[in-house]
Amino acid sequence: MGAQVGTQVKLPAIRPIRLIRPKGRSSPTAVALLLLSIAASASIAHAQERVRIGVSSRGFGSLPLFVAEKRGFYAKYGFRPEIVLLRSSVAVPALLSGDLDYYNGFQPAVSAALRGIPVKLVMMGAEKVIFMVLTKPEVKSLNDLKGKTIGVSSAGSTIHLSLLTILNQFRIDPTKDVKILPAGDVRSQLAAMQAGRIDAASHGPPLDSLGTAMGYKVLLWDKDQVDIPISGLDVSEQKLQKAPEQVKRMIKAFIESQRFIRTQKDETAKLIGEWMSVDGATAENLYKNLGAIFSADGTLTEGAMRASIQLEAELAKVKFTAPQSTIFDNRLLLEAQQELRKEGVLR
Repeated sequence: MGAQVGTQVKLPAIRPIRLIRPKGRSSPTAVALLLLSIAASASIAHAQERVRIGVSSRGFGSLPLFVAEKRGFYAKYGFRPEIVLLRSSVAVPALLSGDLDYYNGFQPAVSAALRGIPVKLVMMGAEKVIFMVLTKPEVKSLNDLKGKTIGVSSAGSTIHLSLLTILNQFRIDPTKDVKILPAGDVRSQLAAMQAGRIDAASHGPPLDSLGTAMGYKVLLWDKDQVDIPISGLDVSEQKLQKAPEQVKRMIKAFIESQRFIRTQKDETAKLIGEWMSVDGATAENLYKNLGAIFSADGTLTEGAMRASIQLEAELAKVKFTAPQSTIFDNRLLLEAQQELRKEGVLR
């Protein structure tokens, strides 16, 4: 089953600044420097805000959350994050209630905003879907799964929505021809396949490497059928109105994290292993295949916005006429990009 609301992913604590007393007799200058350092430490600690960031799984698409912690990007912009693992279906209600400050997702926010719910996407994360459908070797096509049960991470997740789109493309009715079961992360889905609770699994890496090692096969990759982003930064309209500077700082932290992933291969591969609990070879292979999927500057591209709206329209079987500004708000992103250019982070 999927993770329960409020289950926390324990991340390393931010280490306080260590102050080293000079050896021997302290000079007035040394004492003054020490007092300044103590004052600076207190100021930094006071400036760090506790924020809650939601994510549906410890997958590759959510890697920037972990990298931002390990590389100090949260701390740089004044945050002490609490990462909350929760079902995608409750992410938007949690944003609206204030139980979450941010959510690392894409399509659930698009779906909600198109229906008039006051949430916004403020930046791009991973630009391409990385999901797949894993089956037993004897399955030759998606049509062979009629009458079977397919696992997804959680109801309403981008994995779920991507699968629904593919089933529709193959003229397979997801409400009649197959059963879709929320079955959790990669290892939970593989355990469910072994136990016979599901006949196929739908998730991102390392489902492919772990699954094939167990004798299963990748039937298809979602990217060959759908072209939508898998992650971004979602906030409530209330948060945008009440704390725009905080939102802008969070955007900066995510941009720096995503740029680090794109440019620092060796260290990122180590962090992939730690975040996703995979061995070194698997982590390096994941980086080789997927390291460039994260936006270098968080830009919400026209193509991605159109594709996400079209996907929702196809699933809902309605035509949405709302302007893109109903869903996407890039005003703070543009400010953040401009400031990062002045600071030399972006060119």
